[in-house]
Amino acid sequence: MRKELDQEYGAKVGLKTQLSKDAASCSAIQQGSPGAKQTVEITLNVESVTNALAGFASAIATAALPPKTVEELKGDIHTIRAQLQKPSPSRLIIQEAGKSLRNVVEGMTGGMLAPAVTTAAAALWSALGLG
Repeated sequence: MRKELDQEYGAKVGLKTQLSKDAASCSAIQQGSPGAKQTVEITLNVESVTNALAGFASAIATAALPPKTVEELKGDIHTIRAQLQKPSPSRLIIQEAGKSLRNVVEGMTGGMLAPAVTTAAAALWSALGLG
């Protein structure tokens, strides 16, 4: 995101991240132009992430996935759950664990992905702001 803003506005961008139990936000402030200022906020809704994560965990538990894949996914699910239980969860840790989950899911062959896993994964990526 920082690189895209740098390219679009031709200036250095500083990021400020704010995170609470209910939401996370990240703002970018344009630097390099006297008096110019830009703010971008990215919100991570803890309740939405919690619900999407529960749906994803349920989908992988019922899918016929190899045990090694399930264990790999469970590790990142536990990481996200642990962060969500903190008074001030780390958006960066949550999103990185989400990216790791996405990489594992994207690495599976099409036959291994049950429709429920695909749907739950898309909902989780959306809740995590990963697209």
